[in-house]
Amino acid sequence: MIYTVTLRDMTFFAHHGLYDFEKQQGNQFKLTVQASRNMPDDATFPDIESTIDYEKIYQAVVPIMAEPEDLLEQVLLKIESSLRAQIPHLHALELTLVKERPPMGEQVKSSEVTLKF
Repeated sequence: MIYTVTLRDMTFFAHHGLYDFEKQQGNQFKLTVQASRNMPDDATFPDIESTIDYEKIYQAVVPIMAEPEDLLEQVLLKIESSLRAQIPHLHALELTLVKERPPMGEQVKSSEVTLKF
């Protein structure tokens, strides 16, 4: 059995971006984390230790989102590393970071980067 937990559209105000004005002004970002692990077919969930604790996921991403990076891809790599260190039994991760209103004109609602591990 594959067991998956998803935290969808965690919202952060952060200062990620390639350009200086993006780092100064900041922007709204939405992060989705989908974390999976292999489980035996007869698995039960008697306590939090037998699950993927989504509170640990949130606590792992907060400090990374607060630290400015030039590229969204680099943010996701740092999140992946942190999650694997704090939740070692993860089998697969899918991370999506959405930047609201990227500096490309009013016609672009958002930009989005997804990495699958």
